[in-house]
Amino acid sequence: MVKLGGRYPEIKLFQLISGIGVVGSYVFNAFIQTPHRFATKRRLCKYFRLGVIARSSAGKPLTYKRPDRSEGILKALSR
Repeated sequence: MVKLGGRYPEIKLFQLISGIGVVGSYVFNAFIQTPHRFATKRRLCKYFRLGVIARSSAGKPLTYKRPDRSEGILKALSR
């Protein structure tokens, strides 16, 4: 795995994230594959359920901002 992933520089960047080890960084890379398909970082985080939920009505906040509670594969890796 390490030998095949040596040509992907983003794997080393994933390993800099706190709590993401060698295997986790390769799994992140495998799931994301083509990050350019997401227009913004926010959309990428929302796709993997790592985003923040802020509910509002008529421009007024209903609740405080909180992390997305739904479970996802990458969310389990990032804990």
